[in-house]
Amino acid sequence: MLINVNIDSGKPELVAMAIKKFNPDFVVLEEVNTKWITDLQPVMVGYSIIFISMFDRDFSAQLYRNFRNVFFKRFLGLDFPMEWITSGHNLGDVDSGPVINGIGTVASAFTIGAAKANNDEYIFSSLSAPAEIATLPYYNVNGTKGYLANVSLGEAVLLFCRTLRPWM
Repeated sequence: MLINVNIDSGKPELVAMAIKKFNPDFVVLEEVNTKWITDLQPVMVGYSIIFISMFDRDFSAQLYRNFRNVFFKRFLGLDFPMEWITSGHNLGDVDSGPVINGIGTVASAFTIGAAKANNDEYIFSSLSAPAEIATLPYYNVNGTKGYLANVSLGEAVLLFCRTLRPWM
């Protein structure tokens, strides 16, 4: 996806929504400034780290360390990735899912994959339990597991991220 933005009157949040919606393999932003890069970073970083790990493990590890240092916050005793780096974005949308205290379910799901790709067992494990709880699982009388929040796409992302394997 090639995007030439208008840094003076453009809207980073609309570009972020387009990136999430069309899910391109690559995104090239032309003529952006620091504000644009800052606003769009969380959308792209966790997701990108997963795929970068497939062909450059060292660069992926460096990106992951930086991601952990910049985009994480502590909440309820656990470290979570922020859905957006800028304040003022407190509600979720159709792409981000629920956002609680700036922490988003989509950012957390992709971070599980980034953690797995970079052998961060702490983040992988600590985000997996809240991800499971977010789907509101239950067991019916015959023991079959079901989910009150039927989020098939979210479950597919979690399956991909939890079972991630290196290509090489």
